[in-house]
Amino acid sequence: MIRTRSPDAIRLPPVRSVWHSTQQSLDGSTFDAKTSRRLWCRHNHYRPLEYAVTHGKPQATQLLLEAGSRTDDRTLRAASYADANIPIMELLLRSGADVNSTTTQSGRPYPLIFGPSNTLAPRMLELLICRGAHPVTEHGSALALVLANNNRDAARKSACLNVLEQAGLALPDSAPMAAHRSRTDLLQAQLDRDPGTLARRYAEEEIYPPELGIELPPVYAFVTPLRGVTLLHMAIEWGDPDLARWLLDQGADVDAPAQISSDGFGSWTPLYHAMVSLRVPRSQTDLVSLLLDRGADVNVTASIRKPLPKQNATIPYAEFRDVMPLKYAREFVDPDLVNQAAVQAVGAAISGTQ
Repeated sequence: MIRTRSPDAIRLPPVRSVWHSTQQSLDGSTFDAKTSRRLWCRHNHYRPLEYAVTHGKPQATQLLLEAGSRTDDRTLRAASYADANIPIMELLLRSGADVNSTTTQSGRPYPLIFGPSNTLAPRMLELLICRGAHPVTEHGSALALVLANNNRDAARKSACLNVLEQAGLALPDSAPMAAHRSRTDLLQAQLDRDPGTLARRYAEEEIYPPELGIELPPVYAFVTPLRGVTLLHMAIEWGDPDLARWLLDQGADVDAPAQISSDGFGSWTPLYHAMVSLRVPRSQTDLVSLLLDRGADVNVTASIRKPLPKQNATIPYAEFRDVMPLKYAREFVDPDLVNQAAVQAVGAAISGTQ
């Protein structure tokens, strides 16, 4: 409840500061229309309203809106990233914010609906669509962002895909899409129709369909490439232990090698996807332990060509020739993505076989 002492004066309760620091409290002073103009000043390149939104402060957000702060597109985008911000987003939309607004991110147009699509925030995604956001825009599709995502949360990804399907977007009836959705019921239906589903190698275009707006290769969507791989490779790359366990229980080959390309790259097994990962924290052992417990070979060799982001155009690929999983991790182009717990587990497994 906001208490006013006069039509143009508001008493601020002690909440976290939104323009000095989140570590300080507002001093409880009153301000009128004149002093409220200070809210337009920037601090650390944030407007006060954006600061309140970024730090998840609905009470401060409401106070600032009622004091006259305007919702710019950057503030709106900051609110879109998390389901926890739904009360804040409701406030912003009620204040007249445009649910189909577009900002610029890394030099590219960024519609508001891209926020929860990138962070896999299904409730926020559903809210924006219910309020009139277009899941397909002239700048791209929310579906493409959810599929070619670098977040590793199978449940949230599946929930986002369900939201988009309910919004009218058609999802392909394919085994890779069932894996994206972490839907074992859909995979079972695929397996019933084609017993070779588990052993089949899927092309990159089947895993990340370009007709859905995905730009190939989707360099931010994987660490170890998903090209000519099985469903088990996908499950490990996407950090989905429940799906991986189900696939293994159905008879998936724990040492299935990736298809070898015409230039000699291939043969990596699902274990390689557990060695380097986008899944955080990179100290988890469930996936590597699952593979090792099911008999994964730690002495296999493979050659891998990993595409790099376009800003590294002078070096478009990182290449690893005839490397075992442990060497692959130790020589990986980005050490921050190496799962050190998996390195230790595989190292111990190698020592145990000698």
